[in-house]
Amino acid sequence: MEYSLNQIEAFVHTVETGSFKDAGIRLDKRRQVVARSVASLEETCNVSLFTRHTRHVEITEEGKKLYRTAKRVLLDARNFENQLASFNRQLPNSFSVAIDSSLACPEIANCYLAVLEEIPSIDLKISMGGTKQVIDWVSEGTVEMALLFSPLLNLDNLQNITVLDFPVVDVGPPNLVNFGEIKEQDTLSDMTQIVPQSVLDFGYQQGYIDSDKNIFVNDLQESVNMMLAGVGWARLPEFIARPHIEAGRLNAFSRLGGSSGNWYAEVIYANDEMLTLAGDIFLEHALRLREKLYKRNGVRS
Repeated sequence: MEYSLNQIEAFVHTVETGSFKDAGIRLDKRRQVVARSVASLEETCNVSLFTRHTRHVEITEEGKKLYRTAKRVLLDARNFENQLASFNRQLPNSFSVAIDSSLACPEIANCYLAVLEEIPSIDLKISMGGTKQVIDWVSEGTVEMALLFSPLLNLDNLQNITVLDFPVVDVGPPNLVNFGEIKEQDTLSDMTQIVPQSVLDFGYQQGYIDSDKNIFVNDLQESVNMMLAGVGWARLPEFIARPHIEAGRLNAFSRLGGSSGNWYAEVIYANDEMLTLAGDIFLEHALRLREKLYKRNGVRS
């Protein structure tokens, strides 16, 4: 039994569009060519795939069963072609990147998904961890590249590029703070503060911690979960906190005489010689994070 990918392609697109004409438009082929390809497939397989009507076709039960398999065949063929193309164009076969859990959000996920979109054949490995852990992964060669909350340290033997600066905001659950409230230091001292583990790892306690009771976490989402459960307050990136503030799940407040300022995010990697096309794509999209986050929040950059 001999059939071609062109015949399978004509069959699949006819199923998805409902007519030979529309399948032809999608494939940039004449209606008659698509119809002949489908008819030839039917003859080869000795099965009727469609019931023909004047302006459309109706898939048969046999056609429905074959469609699922035919669709997988096309996807496998596309992956096969992409793999061959990666050999010819010397595209990277794999890309590993670590994301600081203090920064995780959909816009950052889109940075590494862009690599997969532009190089579909690539094997993508994503690791999530705390700031110090992410730095160690890059230093040890466990991952090629990382996006991390910048501890403003001198990272020896690593290349670092600041890709984003962003405001931070003090927030807490409605049972602990009111929206817009100004808290005095004595009041804050008695409240539990949820603190990123990186503050402890890099010795920033004096400039960051305002409460006598602390919970240290290396996962920003867990900080949010604790506050949503009514426990403690935290200092979060504004782009992470905003949806919860707008929904009334968390309240933003101020510290009397205090200023939260801006934080930074950096992309780090070993050296320029080891930077692959995949790394270039990730970095390119990371450099546009500010624009994407402002767009999401409806603010002009």
